[in-house]
Amino acid sequence: MEDDPMKTRNVTSRSRSFRSLHKDVEGAGFTEYILIVGLVVIAGIAAWTAFGDQIVAVLESQTEQIGAAGGGGA
Repeated sequence: MEDDPMKTRNVTSRSRSFRSLHKDVEGAGFTEYILIVGLVVIAGIAAWTAFGDQIVAVLESQTEQIGAAGGGGA
């Protein structure tokens, strides 16, 4: 059986394609990480915009209660 040079070339070409695809997959993990971080930041900004005033009011109230109970620092 004689090896066809075109078949060998196609196999070699496919092998290179698979190797380069593997390298692309490694970069995809970093891209996914950046997308998730971006979504968390956007969600945080949206939550702060929606509930920021209420959160500040609750924290100020708690601070006053701690100060009134004699638990204030310096």
